[in-house]
Amino acid sequence: MQAPLSFVAQSESTDTVILIVGDVGRWRKAGRALPQLDGLTFAEMRELSACFLHQACPDVVLSPAIAATFDAVELARFLYETGYFGRYRAISDGLPNLGLIRREVRAVAPLLDFGIIDVKELLL
Repeated sequence: MQAPLSFVAQSESTDTVILIVGDVGRWRKAGRALPQLDGLTFAEMRELSACFLHQACPDVVLSPAIAATFDAVELARFLYETGYFGRYRAISDGLPNLGLIRREVRAVAPLLDFGIIDVKELLL
């Protein structure tokens, strides 16, 4: 039996818990080292459940705007349907028409605190 791809690194001294949802298995296979810092939880979309969210208790959820197995709209819908109304930020690497993604997320998760971080804009 294969161990789950997610891992939780938290301590009582950490005030903020960040859930990072993405292609964790693929990242590891590509040789990317995932930081093991207090307050970070990494998970694949397929690992998420209401129970998982309750246990992780994230203050903010981060994910790619578009991943190999899901997109921001799908994750927003899941978060909303499981009762998470906190902060969710999708990371974009210069995708066109971010307004469309925002509108689609607002349509499926109107109370979710959603935003997009465009990495290309941060580098300007």
